[in-house]
Amino acid sequence: MQVYNMLKKFGEVYIDSLSNNSINIQKDIFDNLYNCDVVLVLLPDSKLTSKWVMSEISLAKLLNKRIMQIYSSQILSFDLRNLF
Repeated sequence: MQVYNMLKKFGEVYIDSLSNNSINIQKDIFDNLYNCDVVLVLLPDSKLTSKWVMSEISLAKLLNKRIMQIYSSQILSFDLRNLF
């Protein structure tokens, strides 16, 4: 929730684990990818990333979205002004 509140200062925010009450969760995520300006991917510090996250990143690349990847240990020190 802390990340959501930080990002909300800059505009509309969609975080799949907070904003997604859809029956078809993955479709809702893909729909939001089509409508966004920037994709901020919060990654665990481990090298493990789910196949769903990888497919979301692939779609964002295909749509020519700006993608920012941040590891969870960096989130509190990340300068959000870099997104805009």
